[in-house]
Amino acid sequence: MLGNNYNKIFKTLKLLTIITLSVSVQFVFFIFFVSATEISDSINTSLNEYSHYLDKGIEHLNSGNFVLAKEYLSVAQQFAPQNPDPLINLAVANIFQEKFDEALRLLNTANTLISESYPNKHILLYNIGLCYYHKNQYKKAQDWFREALDLNPQFSEAAASIQRINSIIGYETEKTQKHEQKNTVIDQAQHSKTIEETLLGFEEENTADKYRASKLLQSAENSFKNNDNKKAQALINEAISLNPNDPRAYYRLGCVYLKGDDLDNAAAAFQAAIKKDPGYAKAHTNLGGIYARKKNYKEGLKYLNKAALLEPNNPKTYYNIAMIHLALGKEKEALNNLETAKRLCHQTNDSQLLAAINRISFKK
Repeated sequence: MLGNNYNKIFKTLKLLTIITLSVSVQFVFFIFFVSATEISDSINTSLNEYSHYLDKGIEHLNSGNFVLAKEYLSVAQQFAPQNPDPLINLAVANIFQEKFDEALRLLNTANTLISESYPNKHILLYNIGLCYYHKNQYKKAQDWFREALDLNPQFSEAAASIQRINSIIGYETEKTQKHEQKNTVIDQAQHSKTIEETLLGFEEENTADKYRASKLLQSAENSFKNNDNKKAQALINEAISLNPNDPRAYYRLGCVYLKGDDLDNAAAAFQAAIKKDPGYAKAHTNLGGIYARKKNYKEGLKYLNKAALLEPNNPKTYYNIAMIHLALGKEKEALNNLETAKRLCHQTNDSQLLAAINRISFKK
């Protein structure tokens, strides 16, 4: 047997080339026949090892052990350097660790390797956009999100991310465009003044409803802080009636239910927030926490891992992930996530969560 990796295969091929220069045709054929079989066996072994390291890397990635995930994925990439999958998963690990430049390097390399038939190109493009988003390069991020959406028009997360960026950088542009459109209508349609006033009145009324809804949410926040949950809930419901498309309203409603320990209604509210904005990281975090409390750990990890990807600097997310691993008896994974949470607590001055982390003890 030639061994279990490509380097050994290539060394053997080089040796065979030397042998063929100094032996008879019959002997050369025999050597080639045996070696070709060995090469085939070795390639099969290499493919099996590739799958093993890739699967283990993804397993550690999902469990939050990013250091070990990167070790396994790097080995998988050595076995199959032309396969983009290890690179993409390595990039995801780096995104979790907020190493966005390294993630971009890996994703761009993977992008050069994929074929036209590659099924998940839209996810690769989305992750490139996510890196630029976290680097506050919103225009570049938006371009990549749009490319992802062009490839898969049903990719709701890309659509939500574009919408989120528009809310950050697009407000002034949109305001200017509306002003220009309004002036054009007035200039070109003076004879339709009544219709125009009706349209403008509708737009102003719609804007006024959104403004009132926003004010109601602010009042609800104050009531929530003052432990007046009943009043907060009433104000939020009124805000939703005025502006049913605002994901913040559903998120805050979920927080009210969660404070009252009404897990089912809280979960429904957070799910509504995510439906309105699939990139709403805090809603993912809270929904994952609810599933953890219900001991549905698989669903909990699914939402929490998504939250960590969307908002990698939130210590509560990693704390909740750690609690799930602790409940599953995976102390190593729990410790890794607690260390991440602790580091982020120092960065965000979250002394309350830091105290909770420091109270956790592990079996010796």
